[in-house]
Amino acid sequence: MSASENLTYFSYLSWELLDKVDLDKNARNYEILKQPTTRKEELAIGKIEEMLLDGLPLTHSTKPENLSSIQGSAIKPAKALPEGKFTHTLPLDESLGLDKYAFASWGDVHRHPIYGSSTLLLCTEKILLSDETIASPYDITLRIGAGTNLPYDELNRTDTEHLKAYLQTLVTGEHWLEITARNALRNVISNGTVPVISHAKLNTGEIKHKGAIDADHIQGVLLTKDDYNVAQNKMLRSGFMASPLNSLTKLHGHIPAEYEASFKRAKKMWRKIVDLAGY
Repeated sequence: MSASENLTYFSYLSWELLDKVDLDKNARNYEILKQPTTRKEELAIGKIEEMLLDGLPLTHSTKPENLSSIQGSAIKPAKALPEGKFTHTLPLDESLGLDKYAFASWGDVHRHPIYGSSTLLLCTEKILLSDETIASPYDITLRIGAGTNLPYDELNRTDTEHLKAYLQTLVTGEHWLEITARNALRNVISNGTVPVISHAKLNTGEIKHKGAIDADHIQGVLLTKDDYNVAQNKMLRSGFMASPLNSLTKLHGHIPAEYEASFKRAKKMWRKIVDLAGY
């Protein structure tokens, strides 16, 4: 696709992405939201939403040297940072206006060598249910490789199609909560085990908040190995297994002893959810 064809196609998308994307229409693209539910399933989904809001923290990874600045102010989008400050925002993000958003993951409780070895735990309900929050099942960089170093009007045809598909996945945080809860229920019914937070299992996506995330929404900071272990154990007690813990369990063939009590509790919680759903 030529640059001129891209400009014609994307002439509305740059501003739509910021303010005019039909998020409700996009929600109708999700098959999981089209599936009919019984009254019992609706009750179970509502309970799972509560579990997700209360027990699965939003997370933001950063370098330890950034913590004091963030804790004293906010998690700021790239556009609000001082000139010359290093960010992971790419030219494609900037051309689409995503540099105006602060990014978070959901339940991603492990060290990130790329983004930083410290992790901020954030209040899920306050951020996810904000009118300023949008979500998608993946980061656009997972679909567009080298193209992320280009503005949208210079993408080739294949990357343009990937971008179009990505924009159609954007939904409100509230819709994303329901999508995730429904997927969690199907996950547990199908697999009979505690949901594992990962792209391949229970995908909690990428959370994007327009503007800064106030420091008041920070609920904790993970710095040491023990910090991460404690956070993963707490997450498991709330009904969700962190991906690193799942990998460790698969490696040893059993869950580590220090997590056994939380794992048993989580299994009981989900057994009650499945019963509530009528299965």
